[in-house]
Amino acid sequence: PDGGGAALAPALWSNVAACHLQLGEHAAVDAACGKALALLNAGASKLEAARGGGSGEGDVAVATLRRQLAKVHARRGAARVALGRLPDAEADYAAALSHEPSNAKLAADLEEVRAAAAGPLDAAGLRARGAARFQSGDFVGAVAAYSALLALPRGRGGGGQGSAVGEVDVLAALSNRAAALLALERYKDAAEDCTAALAAHAAALAAAQGDCGGGNGGSSEVASGPDAVQLSALLDSLNDKWPLDIGRAAAASRVAARRGAAAAHLKDFSDSALDYASAARLAGWAGDDDRSKQLAGDALRCAALAGGANSDAGHA
Repeated sequence: PDGGGAALAPALWSNVAACHLQLGEHAAVDAACGKALALLNAGASKLEAARGGGSGEGDVAVATLRRQLAKVHARRGAARVALGRLPDAEADYAAALSHEPSNAKLAADLEEVRAAAAGPLDAAGLRARGAARFQSGDFVGAVAAYSALLALPRGRGGGGQGSAVGEVDVLAALSNRAAALLALERYKDAAEDCTAALAAHAAALAAAQGDCGGGNGGSSEVASGPDAVQLSALLDSLNDKWPLDIGRAAAASRVAARRGAAAAHLKDFSDSALDYASAARLAGWAGDDDRSKQLAGDALRCAALAGGANSDAGHA
């Protein structure tokens, strides 16, 4: 990058930094970004002068410069995080965000670096980090945050500020991590998280049925998480009477729907149809009729696909 036009040099050094970042060569990223920033900052005063003179071309050039600066600072920030230089990384992300204030991913990156610099997060902090990473489109970061939450010591209750994680936090983390895993096309992993969450919902249902003198009192059949057939049968046993709070019905519906989506991507349309049908029933019990109808439609479409697949297999 030492040769060639001066106008191209910052972009070349930025691309060199991107290559080093992909290879995990973080010290080299820092050095290449430093060269790019030196060149960009050297031209900043001229561009600002052109803008101040009322030149439309100056305005366009300044906007381009700001995008380049944001990109280079973000790359150096990522490298400095990997190098453990969190204060420097925070400064880089803050600089990047100053050039692109509406960039949600940069804002989330900056928030995460600041949180990391402040020390380990509790369940509430990790839940907020996971949500921020998901909303910014950083699904890998969301999975990491929810995984860290699930690794915390378990306790009773949930939603509090202590270090122990209650059932509410665990179930939400499993459901939200499954959503991130679906976005990453890791369908088997997403289905496993959904099944783990459904195991807890099934256990609560079994306990409620036991209190009412029915059910199996929590048999080992669903101890490891009900499959699609078992979940459908369990809901059938309720006789259209949901024995728990509607918040749990809504949560279980989301998880069943996500497992249904994972099964559909894995071409297991029979299980997908059953899970979508279970999700529709749960959404109805939660009072969300529109969502229930949508999920019922998904169930019908997957059932039709399952029928077509079975027909094709019969003629093979």
